Amino acid sequence: MKPSQRQAAISFGYKLIAVLVAAALTIAVKRGWLPTPTLTPTTSSPTAPSSTDSSTAAPSSSAPPSQPQTTPYSRTVRDLYNAKRSDAWVETTGRVEKLLQDDTATSDNSDKHQKFLLLVPGDVTVLVAHNISTSQRVPVKPGDTISLRGEYEYSDKGGTIHFTHKPKYNARSAQGGWIEFKGVRYE
Repeated sequence: MKPSQRQAAISFGYKLIAVLVAAALTIAVKRGWLPTPTLTPTTSSPTAPSSTDSSTAAPSSSAPPSQPQTTPYSRTVRDLYNAKRSDAWVETTGRVEKLLQDDTATSDNSDKHQKFLLLVPGDVTVLVAHNISTSQRVPVKPGDTISLRGEYEYSDKGGTIHFTHKPKYNARSAQGGWIEFKGVRYE
């Protein structure tokens, strides 16, 4: 093989690898496996992981950051609902529409969840399932406004946002979620 042919083959190989990596990243972002970057600043920022047990720790106060920060949670609940997507992390605000009965007696002895309906921007109503075995109950009532981060799961009724607490086990991504209400972060 001539040196010029060898150089062309190497160049082609590098270009092929770049295209394959770009395609893989695009697929991962579209399926929600990777967060999409956003240029929109938010006033909410994640808290640093704590070494305390979140089931006994009191909610932490969340002071607003001095500088707006960007977040990788640019997908809106409306976008995810329209695309019928699940397993996607979101940050949003909303108004509590209705309190529902807690999940306390589950057939598989899973954790207990505080449940309520939340109207989010884009006029989508989602079910929020907040784990009260891992985090403290959020003292909300209909009409209250909250901010939250959690994992969105699609349903034809608007979907569910859950994992609104610190990561509980290593099998899931290490992101974790929270609910902020009246300046207090419940995670």
